[in-house]
Amino acid sequence: MSGANTDIAPSTGGEWWRRLARLYPRSLFGRVWCMLVAALLLAELLAGALWYYQYRSRIDAGLESAIRSMTQGVIATVNFMSALPRNYRQLVLAQQRELGGSQFFVSINNHELKQQPLPASKAGRKIVEIATRELALHLRSDQPVSVALTRADQLRVFNAGVLMADLPPGWARFSLPILRQNAPILVLQLQINPKEWLFLAAPLPPPYDALDVPFLTPRQFWFTAFGMLLVLLFTWPLLRRELKPIEALASAAEELDSRLDVPPLPEAGNAEFVAATRAFNRMQGRLRAYLHNREMLFTAISHDLKTPITRLRLRAEMLDDETQQQKFEADLKDLELMVKGALQSMKDTDIHENIERVDVMQLLAQLIEAYGERVLLRGKVAPIRGRPLAIRRCIGNLIDNGLKFGRHVTLTLDEQADRITLFVGDDGPGLPDRLLEKVFEPYFRGHHDQGGTGLGLAIARSIARSHGGELVLHNDPQGGLMATLVLLRNG
Repeated sequence: MSGANTDIAPSTGGEWWRRLARLYPRSLFGRVWCMLVAALLLAELLAGALWYYQYRSRIDAGLESAIRSMTQGVIATVNFMSALPRNYRQLVLAQQRELGGSQFFVSINNHELKQQPLPASKAGRKIVEIATRELALHLRSDQPVSVALTRADQLRVFNAGVLMADLPPGWARFSLPILRQNAPILVLQLQINPKEWLFLAAPLPPPYDALDVPFLTPRQFWFTAFGMLLVLLFTWPLLRRELKPIEALASAAEELDSRLDVPPLPEAGNAEFVAATRAFNRMQGRLRAYLHNREMLFTAISHDLKTPITRLRLRAEMLDDETQQQKFEADLKDLELMVKGALQSMKDTDIHENIERVDVMQLLAQLIEAYGERVLLRGKVAPIRGRPLAIRRCIGNLIDNGLKFGRHVTLTLDEQADRITLFVGDDGPGLPDRLLEKVFEPYFRGHHDQGGTGLGLAIARSIARSHGGELVLHNDPQGGLMATLVLLRNG
C-alpha cells in the first residue's frame, strides 16, 4: 500500500502544477499584470505584518500597564476592607454602591464563586499572569487568591451565584459599565477571613477589551482591496502604453514574412524597446540587401552561362563523331536545365510576393482544367491567406510529379480550424522508403530516365514551409505515392 501511495503522490502533484500553469497568461501584458498584482499583494502583506507587529507591541505594553493599575486598585480595596471592622464591611459596600463612581463591582461572599472562563487565548493568559504576579507581590503568600476572565453575560455574583445579567431592573445601578454583552470581565477573589471572600470584578478598558485582534479585519480587507484596485486601474493604461512598442514589433515581424517593403519602425519607448526596434530595422535592411544581391547574382550567372553554353553547342555540332556529338549535346542539355532550374527555384521561393486571400477551390479548378480528366478533385475548403502564385507553383509541381510517374492524380481536400490539408495521390509505382525524404534534396531525381531538374519537390516543400506548413511523402497502401501538403490558414 505504501508503494502505491508513493507512486500516486508525484503524479497528483504534477497534475496540479500543470493545471495551475495553464492559468498563467501567455501574453506579456497578462504576465506583467500578474506580476504586478503579486508584487502589490506581497507589499500589502509585508506592510500589514509590520503594522500588526507594532500594533500588538503597543497593545501588549498598554495592557500590562492597565492590568497593573487595576491590581493596584484591588490591593488598595483589599487593604481598606481588611482594616474595617467585620460588621462595618457590608455597610460600607452598600454606601459605595449607592454613591457609585468605582470601576469595580465589589461584594463579600462566603465562598469562592466559580466563573465560566473565556476560551484560551494568548492575551487572556497574559492578563491572568500579570494580575496574579502583581497580587502575589503585595499580598501574603498564604492568602488564597483566584483570578479569572469571563464574559459579561456569564458573570456570576453574590453568594447565590446569580448571573449579573439576570439582576432585577432595580439593581441595574449596581451593574458594571459594560458596553457589550460579550465584553471580557476580570474577576479577582481574595479570602480575607474564613468564609469571607472579597469579590471584585471590572471590565477591561478599551482598546484592551479586544483580546484577539485579527491580522486583517473585514474593514481593513475592503480598504486594502479598494486601494489595490485604484492602483491597478491607474497602472493599466501606463502598462499598455509601455508594451505597445512590443506589439508593433511583433506585428511588423509577422508582416515581414509576407513582404520586405515594410516601412522602418519608429524607435520609441524605453531603452530596451528602442534597441530591439533598431536591431529589427537593421535586420530588415540586411534581408532586403541580401535578396537583392541574390537576385542580381542569379541574373548575372544566367547571363554569363548562356554564352559559353551556346559556344559549346556550336562546337559539338562540328564534331565528326556522331556518338560524341550526342553525348556532348546531352550534357549541355542537362547543364542548361540545371541553370534554368536554379533560376526558377529562386523565383518560385521569392519572398517578394505579398500574402493575400487565396481561393483554393478556384486555384485548383484553374490548375485541373489544363490536365483534363487525368486529375480528380475531392472535397472542399474555405479560402486561406497566402501567396497565390507560390501556392499555385507548389501544387502544380506536385501534380506534375504525380503525372510523371502515374496515369492519374487524385486531389483530396480536408480542413481544420487553423489549417487545410491537400492529399495528392497518384497510381504510379511509388518510391522505396529510403528515398521518401531524399527526393526533397535539390537536383535529386529518383528516375533519371524521366527527365526534369530534380528541383520540383524541393521548391514545393520550401513554399509549404514558408507558409508555416509542411510537405511529406509516403507510399499509399493501395498503390502509388501520396504527397501530404499542409498549409496554415493565416499563411
